[in-house]
Amino acid sequence: AACGATFGQFLTALAGQHGQCLICGEIGTQRRLDIDHDHATLVFRGLMCPKCNKGLGLFADDPERLRRAADYLDRCCGWCQLSAAHA
Repeated sequence: AACGATFGQFLTALAGQHGQCLICGEIGTQRRLDIDHDHATLVFRGLMCPKCNKGLGLFADDPERLRRAADYLDRCCGWCQLSAAHA
C-alpha cells in the first residue's frame, strides 16, 4: 500500500471527508486530493489538497511551527488592517 493507505482506506477517507481536504475543505472534484501520511512511519492520515499537503511538508509536520506561523499571521494581519484603516 502506498504511504500506508490501501485503496479501500482511500475510498473510505474520500467518502468520510465528503471529497474535501482535511484542512481547507476544498472539494477534490476539480483538483486531486493527495494521500497525507506520517513521513516517519508512512501511516496514512487522510486526504488533502496538494497545497495543504505540501504546506504541512514544508513546515516539517511540526505543529508548534505551524502554530507560530498562524500566530504570526494573526499579528501581522491585525496590524495591516489597523494600518489600512488609518491610511
